[in-house]
Amino acid sequence: YTVIKREPTGVAITKVGNFDVPAPGTTTSETVVEVAVDQNVVAIAGIEPNDATYDSFEFELVDNDGIPFEADVVTIGDRINNGDGTISLGFTFISVPDRDVNLKAVARYTQYGDEVTLEHRIRINVKQGVTSIVLSETEKTIWWTEGMEHFFTIQATVNPDNATNKELEISIDGEGVVEFAGDAEEENGYRFSVSEKGTATITFTSVDNPSVSA
Repeated sequence: YTVIKREPTGVAITKVGNFDVPAPGTTTSETVVEVAVDQNVVAIAGIEPNDATYDSFEFELVDNDGIPFEADVVTIGDRINNGDGTISLGFTFISVPDRDVNLKAVARYTQYGDEVTLEHRIRINVKQGVTSIVLSETEKTIWWTEGMEHFFTIQATVNPDNATNKELEISIDGEGVVEFAGDAEEENGYRFSVSEKGTATITFTSVDNPSVSA
C-alpha cells in the first residue's frame, strides 16, 4: 500500500498572552513581546497545513545560544496539542533573566531519510513590574508667609528595587496651592513649591502599572 504524507510548509507563533504575533515575513523588524514577572502566559503556535505529518512540534524557551532557562528563572507547563494543527504552552517567569529570551516554535519531520526543521522565533522581553510606592511622608504642614518662597520635598520609593520602569506620574489636586518644582537632589526626591494658603493632595502613580499609586 502507499502512505501519502502532507509535508509541513511552515510554522508560526500566533499568540503570546493577549498579544497577536504578526505572521512570519509580514514585518521587517524583530517581533518582541513584553511579559511581566509572575505573569502566567500562554503561547499558541500553528503548523501549515494543519494536517501535515511531522515527527515533533514543540516550543522552546532558550537564550541566543540555544540554552534553556533553569527552573529558578521560569516555570514551564505541559505542551498541549489542541487537535487543530496548533499547540499551546503556558509559562511563568519567576525572575528577570540575565540573558536574552527567545520563544521558538520548532517542527521537525523526515523527508527521504533526512530531518527537516522549520521554526519561528520571537523575542520575549521580561520585565519586573512595580508593586508599590512608598512615600517619605503622607501628610505635611507648611507654615506659609505671604511674599516668601516655600518649598518642600517628598521622597517616593518604587518597589521592588529592580523594577524595570520606575517612572512616576505626579498629579496635584489643588494646583495653584502646590506646584511641582522638579526633581530634588535627594535620592528619589521630588520638589514642590507652595503658592498660597490652602490644601492640596499629591498623588504619585506608576507609569508601568497605573493601578499602583500613593
